[in-house]
Amino acid sequence: MLLLVILSLPVAAQEPASRAATSGGAIPIGLSQGPALTPEQRAAIQAEILENRAQLRARGALASEAEAAGGPTVSFGWPLQAAAGYTDPGYHGISGFVDHDAAFPGSLQDYECGTRTYDTAGGYNHSGVDIHPYPFTWNKMDAGAVEIIAAAPGTIVYKNDGEFDRSCANNNNLWNAVYIEHADGTVAWYGHMKNGFVTSKAVGLPVVQGEVLGLVGSSGNSSNPHLHFEVQDAAFNLLDPYAGTCNPVSSLWSSQRPYYDSAINKLATQSAPPVFDFCDGPEIENLKDVFAPGDDIYFAAYYRDQRLTQSTTFTVYRPDDSVFATWSHTPTIDFWVTEWDFLFSLPGNAPTGTWRVEADFEGVTTTHFFEVLVSVPALSHPALLVLPALLALAAGWGLRGRWSRG
Repeated sequence: MLLLVILSLPVAAQEPASRAATSGGAIPIGLSQGPALTPEQRAAIQAEILENRAQLRARGALASEAEAAGGPTVSFGWPLQAAAGYTDPGYHGISGFVDHDAAFPGSLQDYECGTRTYDTAGGYNHSGVDIHPYPFTWNKMDAGAVEIIAAAPGTIVYKNDGEFDRSCANNNNLWNAVYIEHADGTVAWYGHMKNGFVTSKAVGLPVVQGEVLGLVGSSGNSSNPHLHFEVQDAAFNLLDPYAGTCNPVSSLWSSQRPYYDSAINKLATQSAPPVFDFCDGPEIENLKDVFAPGDDIYFAAYYRDQRLTQSTTFTVYRPDDSVFATWSHTPTIDFWVTEWDFLFSLPGNAPTGTWRVEADFEGVTTTHFFEVLVSVPALSHPALLVLPALLALAAGWGLRGRWSRG
């Protein structure tokens, strides 16, 4: 008798093969390269704040100078949040920090001694933190998907609304904005808001941390929707809320985010690569979540602060949890926001049901679900080709019969 012995040997798990993206790369978001406000506009706003501050103190609605000087130092939370119903894991990117190098032009230094900021030939040095919605900046503005919230409790000392909010080039327009004074006398400026969505609260009323102040827009001197978040002390001296090597102070953030806040903002399935509009939108997202066997499908990932050394592992699972495809991708460029597309063809016998794609990036797994459904076969048999006409004729006879009985 022949005895067959089968040995079960451990098989080493294989790393997914590296795959080049079909399309994608760095997304230029249309950075403003001019002052957020003209010197005259800035002076007028400060004059309004001073006048309102005096009136509010006179009626006890605002802390006195002595109280503010002895008050606790402000601690900021993040000034943006996704609106209710938003489901993607991220919604923003940072395009510019405060410039600490007073020289110009082209002399840049952010709080970590990098160059994620700007100045101008005319002498302006960027005075705030620019945070933009991403991906699909203009579409998010139109949908009201990203809300501006109070980063700290305080009192409204000035606001303005009604200004054009679809700027996509440098100009001298005034922005829509809210200005909040805190217990320590500092004032936070929230600029470039969407027209008609600035808080209805009047000057002099308090706000709590996290309260919605408005929506992200592109009013004023702006080239794309974003929030310009600026902090000044009681004497209007600029404060950078970030602490770092080139700004050796205590951070004003309750929890300061890293300089490179790398994450996936969106994982999607699409019928084609997206088309970004860098002036006024709308952008063509080409999102699609229902496919048929044999269809082409694009798997797309949208990142903020993706770095050259950061690899992502993608895995596509069939409805029974078996692996359809897996691959890794490492970017070819450092940039603030990136997008990559990977084209696959579903087999003609692809199982129907709920599929999913997972992206493992920097220790976080992002998941997107999509459906594969059986497509309706085209009519091809000669007898079937005349069926619609016969049905229509029969329906017509029935209708005429009912009408004649009236």
